[in-house]
Amino acid sequence: MSKVGKLIASYADYEVTDAEVKHRMENREDFDYDEDMTEEQIREKVYNDSYIYEEAYDDCCYAIGEVFARKFKTLCAKVEGVNLNWRGSSGYKYVCLEKFNSVDDYSNIGRQLISSLFSGGDFTLECSNYGKGLFFRISHHDCPTGSCYYLTPCARSTYETNS
Repeated sequence: MSKVGKLIASYADYEVTDAEVKHRMENREDFDYDEDMTEEQIREKVYNDSYIYEEAYDDCCYAIGEVFARKFKTLCAKVEGVNLNWRGSSGYKYVCLEKFNSVDDYSNIGRQLISSLFSGGDFTLECSNYGKGLFFRISHHDCPTGSCYYLTPCARSTYETNS
């Protein structure tokens, strides 16, 4: 079995929040914040700015989509998952993504891929290289320690036979 390699992208609300609070505290004048504004007050403003979370998630999806499109020429993969829920279930499935014809192809591919692995809700995500494929760790309500997904490229015919 391959070793998990270099981190490609990650997403966690708390990391986005902390980074933005730090940025705003260091650059108060850019945001018209008074010098007496507390970190908690700035944090509240960050919480209410959904754009920063959308932008961070889009950046994450773009990075994942770009690597996925390069490594998975057919946009098809075998996905093996372990520790998928609170009972520690495991399994596998095949996924094949649509290719978009726009500037945002990579973001859309990344979004499709993440939604094919995880059904939604609050989560944190890490995506790394894994041999010829990819490794994902997604922590969520049903598995706070993280569900692990190993993706390896497959032919479209393999996807069609197994789905």
